[in-house]
Amino acid sequence: MIKASKIFKTYHNGIIDVPVLKGIDFEMKKGDFIALTGKSGAGKSTLLYQLGLLDEFDSGELFIDGINTHSMTSSEKTQFRLNNLGYVFQDYALLPELSASENIMVPLLMQGVPTKEAYEIAVNTLEKVGLKSKADNLPSQLSGGEQQRVSVARAIANEPKILFADEPTSNLDTFNSKIVLDLFKELNKKGQTILLITHEIEYTKYANKVISMTDGKTNK
Repeated sequence: MIKASKIFKTYHNGIIDVPVLKGIDFEMKKGDFIALTGKSGAGKSTLLYQLGLLDEFDSGELFIDGINTHSMTSSEKTQFRLNNLGYVFQDYALLPELSASENIMVPLLMQGVPTKEAYEIAVNTLEKVGLKSKADNLPSQLSGGEQQRVSVARAIANEPKILFADEPTSNLDTFNSKIVLDLFKELNKKGQTILLITHEIEYTKYANKVISMTDGKTNK
């Protein structure tokens, strides 16, 4: 599903160059649930951003579902992300003026899904995460755990080939973290491919494969 080789990424801060990824090789198969762990600053989120086509790496090769992403234009990458990838971030990233169902509908409408169908998909997906009754609630009317489950619902509504989750439990307490991670585990059992970034070693038990990073390199 993902095959990356020799991925390098350096950030430029004025006259200072900060190498973050130092020749990463990474492979992910369909149906994998991989936990990528390591200390803060190891490069975990940066790697996710490259693999998820949210940023441009300096050099290397990246194939997703057999497609060489290097040959894609910026607009093609945007469309590919919209149609094939899902993302869950630590800050939920919900639009505050939209209800839970409307937040889920946004990317579906961008794909050209008719409004009525998008609403039905949104409600059905909220039911999967146990929040069907909160479909009309604004984010401000939801707890942190509920907001994160809405963001998970938004990420999986279009049945993405790969779900990327960047520290999705960092703003949650232990109880709500378990709910979200149990949800990921259940999705994986149904065939969802997942890459989870976490600095909590105890949460790696939910994955079927664990990769650690140190100073911009993966540890094998």
